[in-house]
Amino acid sequence: MERIRIFDPPEIGYDGSIIHSSDYTEALGVPQYDTGHEVQHKDYGSTAQRIRVFLPSGLPIGPNHELEIRGVKYKILHAPFDWAIGRTPWFQRHSPMIEVMCERRDVDG
Repeated sequence: MERIRIFDPPEIGYDGSIIHSSDYTEALGVPQYDTGHEVQHKDYGSTAQRIRVFLPSGLPIGPNHELEIRGVKYKILHAPFDWAIGRTPWFQRHSPMIEVMCERRDVDG
């Protein structure tokens, strides 16, 4: 388990500029680095690294949020999948988690 920061989505100012929020929520999560893969985009000259992250169920999180894992920011690709909906835990302490796919892009060169 690692501490993962969940940053609020950026807002758009009156002049059309993007205002990044410094507000964040910390949660304990499990990133899976070994299942992540890199995709090279030759048209853009960049490399994208995707990872899967499991977070506690019930977090208000969406595709516009950003996650910070070990000091590196990742953008959420799509709406998270909540494994807790429609399930009854067998044990009291068992709680299903949210599965989130994230991506980080690096410019080559």
